[in-house]
Amino acid sequence: MHSGQLSWLNSAAQRLDLVEGRPQLLPSVQRYGDAAVLTYNLIDSVRTDAGNLEEKRWNSTAVYARIGGQWKMIHSHWSRVRTAPGEP
Repeated sequence: MHSGQLSWLNSAAQRLDLVEGRPQLLPSVQRYGDAAVLTYNLIDSVRTDAGNLEEKRWNSTAVYARIGGQWKMIHSHWSRVRTAPGEP
C-alpha cells in the first residue's frame, strides 16, 4: 500500500471516530482505482428499558468513489453481529 492509500485510510478512520464516537475494530481498505471499500466492526452501547447498558456489535461496510478529486461515500451497509444464545 503506497502512502496515498495509507493517508486515505487514516483519514477515513479518523472521520469514523469523529462521526460515530464509538470504538472501531479491524478497519480494512481495499482500493480499486477510483473506488474503495472500507470494512470495520463497530461496538455500540444501548441502554435497555431496565437502565442497563448493553453492548451491540455491527459489521460495517462503506463504499467510496473518487468524484471530482474527492473521496465520497456512495454506499454503506450495517449488519448486526449474531451472538451466542443467552448473550445480548
